[in-house]
Parts: sequence; C-alpha cells; structure tokens
Amino acid sequence: MYVKAVFFLSLCSTVICDSIVFNHLLGYSLYADANALYNSSNPQECIEACYDYYGCTGIQMLWGTGQCSFLQMFRGYTYNTNDCSFYVIQLSKVSVKGRNLTTPIDQQVQNLVYSTMDYCPFNWTIDHDNYLCKYTTTKQVCNQYEPFFEASWNKTECIIPLMNSYVKCPNHTYVYHQWSTAFSYCYYYTTWTPSGSSDLYTQADDYCYAQTGGHLVSIHSDDENEYVASFLKDTEAMIIGLVSKNGSVSTVDDLKWIDGMPVDYTNFTTGAKPTPTGSFKLTVIQASGLWDTDATSVTSFTGLLCKHDVEGYLVPIS
Repeated sequence: MYVKAVFFLSLCSTVICDSIVFNHLLGYSLYADANALYNSSNPQECIEACYDYYGCTGIQMLWGTGQCSFLQMFRGYTYNTNDCSFYVIQLSKVSVKGRNLTTPIDQQVQNLVYSTMDYCPFNWTIDHDNYLCKYTTTKQVCNQYEPFFEASWNKTECIIPLMNSYVKCPNHTYVYHQWSTAFSYCYYYTTWTPSGSSDLYTQADDYCYAQTGGHLVSIHSDDENEYVASFLKDTEAMIIGLVSKNGSVSTVDDLKWIDGMPVDYTNFTTGAKPTPTGSFKLTVIQASGLWDTDATSVTSFTGLLCKHDVEGYLVPIS
C-alpha cells in the first residue's frame, strides 16, 4: 500500500487521491514505461484513474494533447529545469544494505523501482541459480537505470542483483504487527488531548501525520480490531480513521478509510450497518471493540493509535 514518504523534493504541488499523495515534480524528467494513455487534461482526473490502474505509480501530463500517460517501471531521471509534467506516488521508503543515496530524487526513484518491496522489481523475473533479477529489454532502456542499481545488459536482458527482502518500522518507538502474509504495519500510540470539541477528526488525523507520517488507524480483521481496542479502558473510546465520503452515513458504501485502504471489515455497534447520521463527525471504537459512526456525545479522548506502512529493507544476495 502507498503512504506519505519521509523525504522532500522540489515540487510544483501535491495532489491527493483518497488520502494517497502524488508529488508533482519540478525540474525532473523521469525514465519509465508509458503503459496506457488516458483522455484528460486534468491532473486530478488522471491521478484518480492511475490509482485504479494496475501497476500505475505515476503519470505524465502530455500538455496540449488532452491526454496523460500512465507510468510504471521507473528507471531513472534527468534534470530538466522547465519540466513539470510528472506526478509520482509517494511510497514507503526502501533502503538497500550498503547503498547510501545522497539526494531525495535518488530515494524517490529507488522507492518506485522497488515499490513491491520484493526480491526483484515489478515485472522482473528471478534467476535463483545466479542470484539475479532479469528483464527482457533493450540496451538503451537498461542504461536508463540509475548507476546505484548496478544494472547491466547481456544483449537480451537487463540484469540487477537479486535481493533478500525484509520489512521494518521507521524506528523503535513503533510496534510492528503482521496480520497475514500480505499485511503488516507499524503502530504508534500517543497521548492526545483535542483543542476544543470541534473538528475532532481533522485534529486527530493531523496530529497522527505530524507525529508519524501516518494516519489514524484503519482496521481490517478481528485480530487487528482486538489489538486496537486493547489500548482502551472500559469506559473509553478512541477515534479511528473511518470517515464519511459525503458528510452523511446510511450504509457502508458511504464510508472510506482515510489511509486509502478498502472497507473490507466492520464491527459496528448496530451490526452489519453503521449508525445512520446526517452530519458525520467521526467514528470511534469502544473498549468492547465495537464501532460507532455517530458518537456525537464523545468529546473526551486520552490517546490515538496511528498507523504507518512498514519500510522496505533489501539485502543483495551473493
């Protein structure tokens, strides 16, 4: 999943799609595969379409044509002072043992190349016998990879080192939990007292982002729900990141998680359906683990649980 990153680039702007941030780069042209064209001259529309397109991690606006390109398989960059056509998704940081990157754009490209945090980049194949990742392409394309990827061309394929893949939290203050083979996250509990009783949800999520770079917790299983509720005493409640899409709530379809994850698990006090409300303010979880989407009487909170994606750590296999 995609999250806000912890480094900074020169930007024209940022664009947000379902709380997923795309950086609008200033002064860089990127090498990547253009996977599809989309008919729109509106960057927001292109980004929303990219977000729903498998493998798309960036777009290039083709100014003056009424179109944009969906991009994947990023390789490198060039400096181009006047270029402001590229938007790329902010991803979790990926580090490689023994590789010291010196610029934010290098880190951004490494995150894009290893967006899956796997042994090889997206769409590459594994050569276990020779500890290599391979991708059939031209010499010209292979040479576009930044030097730190150690890419070479064998006349038919581009080759880079095979990696062992690990995940970790940003630092020791986080608690790491793996809920399945596919989902693991970092959690950070912090004390929090709201400033007044208005805009509680916005206050809480802004505080989470300021403290961790993450969001109010989202919940996707019984085990994760039990873990979140364990931070509460009998009479306490805590804000979670389940919000209304349009300011009111009548069915589950009216709700979304602020971190962009799907609403694939619920545990409402009213059963399968959320508590209806025509003026949504926040969703809380109680010590029992039950959720309420109309908890207007709850104004006193003692803490928040913030959720951050894991970071990738790759070790070359030799």
